[in-house]
Amino acid sequence: MTEHGVPVSGAEMSRLLARLQAELAHLGVKSWLQPSGRCLGVWVGLYVGVSADGTRYGWNCSRVPSEIATFPVSDVESAAKQIVWRYEELRGIRRRRV
Repeated sequence: MTEHGVPVSGAEMSRLLARLQAELAHLGVKSWLQPSGRCLGVWVGLYVGVSADGTRYGWNCSRVPSEIATFPVSDVESAAKQIVWRYEELRGIRRRRV
């Protein structure tokens, strides 16, 4: 990880995405690297990326464009659980939080 404000290399970003992808798979959710190599697709319109400085995972859903959630990369397990929660909401498996 780099100091705040310093962009991470492409290799570091790939490593952080691979780490999250493995955690999502562990929780039973498939994801795929997008052609740009800068984010993962999780569900139609649900994408996960890494901040430019490599300190946070961020995800959003095109169905709710104003909603962007982030979580520290140091806590990949919690980030993955939050992404799975959103994925399940989108699939209708889980009710939307109020």
